[in-house]
Amino acid sequence: MKKCQKCKTTLSSIKTNYGKMIICPVCFGHYYSEKTLEILFKSLNWKEIKENSKIKKSKIVCPKCNKKMNLYTLPSEFNNVQIDLCNSCKILWLDKDEIEELKLSKFSNPNLDTINKSQKKITERDINYILQVIKLDSKLTETKSKKNINNFATDYSPNTSNRSIFNAFDILTFIKTIFTKENNK
Repeated sequence: MKKCQKCKTTLSSIKTNYGKMIICPVCFGHYYSEKTLEILFKSLNWKEIKENSKIKKSKIVCPKCNKKMNLYTLPSEFNNVQIDLCNSCKILWLDKDEIEELKLSKFSNPNLDTINKSQKKITERDINYILQVIKLDSKLTETKSKKNINNFATDYSPNTSNRSIFNAFDILTFIKTIFTKENNK
């Protein structure tokens, strides 16, 4: 799996009812297909919006063709959100919360809730829900990791009489001591 180009963390691939989403579990940046964004823009003309956007080269590389993406700064009615887009592969990158910053709900289509999901069309609400679940899952994983470190610290920490106190410096010293002893054998 590829690494996040923002924070260098391994990206997670998540299968949803609407297709695959690739997301960073740390910074919550995520790849979408351009078609998904077209659906989110509902009755608006995505091509026209792109034409009215400021364009420059992005620092982000397309995960499919490995070429630099274009950075589109959308018009002010979309809060000047910047979207990284590969025009040849039709893949885009959105940073954390950019989908929310677009404020697409104000351009809402009255028939949006009746879109046939069997056609695999996705709504802004569905994407926000998926992102929130992923963010919660990431926080849960982080919390479990912290709990494991804390358990290790309280169970094995030397130099402390009160094992309920987490002292990261003692743990680091302890781990360095173990590795030093192992390397000297």
